[in-house]
Amino acid sequence: MAKKVGEFKSEAQFKKFFEKNLDKFGVESIKLSQKACPDYVCIMKDGSVKNIEAELYARNFLEHSHDESKVDLIVCAVSSVNGIHGIPVIALDYKPSEVVIVASSEPKYAEETF
Repeated sequence: MAKKVGEFKSEAQFKKFFEKNLDKFGVESIKLSQKACPDYVCIMKDGSVKNIEAELYARNFLEHSHDESKVDLIVCAVSSVNGIHGIPVIALDYKPSEVVIVASSEPKYAEETF
């Protein structure tokens, strides 16, 4: 039975899942696995080599203050975005978020603006 997204309790659990299910993320094989960023150097199905950071939630990439210049792809269990600062995100569960823009710090003026 396939693991459900909600069953991951930690990033370590998601990483184990990633390592056993590379095809779900377009990965052919893992060339290097490490504790430092990036978590993995992988050979993709198209033959390219990518530095991959694995996160439980895509937003954790920003919270962990990773060096964005070292990462080509973020893989995660859950994401509401398909990219972070130009880095593509592949998620098992992708739920786009709705962005609300408020033109003023005063909510009463927001309706006038839009």
